[in-house]
Amino acid sequence: MPLLDWNEQLTLGHDEIDSQHQMLVDMINDLHEQLQGGHERQGLTDAIQGLKAYADYHFAEEERLMLRHGFPELETHRLAHLEFQEQVEAFTAAILREQYQETSLKVLAFLTGWLNRHIQRDDRIFVEFAIRH
Repeated sequence: MPLLDWNEQLTLGHDEIDSQHQMLVDMINDLHEQLQGGHERQGLTDAIQGLKAYADYHFAEEERLMLRHGFPELETHRLAHLEFQEQVEAFTAAILREQYQETSLKVLAFLTGWLNRHIQRDDRIFVEFAIRH
């Protein structure tokens, strides 16, 4: 059973961004399945790093689109992306040095909450701006 379901609230109406968001949701769900399956610490950190690498790609693409459209909130949006990247790095380090099951649950809570909020609030604002401009 997926942790995070793709739904209409996450669909923004921009094919490229929606497709990338769906991939992030799938990767979070894969991480959740690994955690439920009792995978080892290194497997979890590898999965988190894979998710972070894809998120980095997605953020760069999103920021490129924002620049192209002259989105006035680009810097604020970049800071939100940076917050995500820093938090994922901190969680990865914590998994390597602490109780990885407990930290992994915190990672999943952060990822699902952050992605839901970011898509529904920040990314929606950009897509609506891009459609108008």
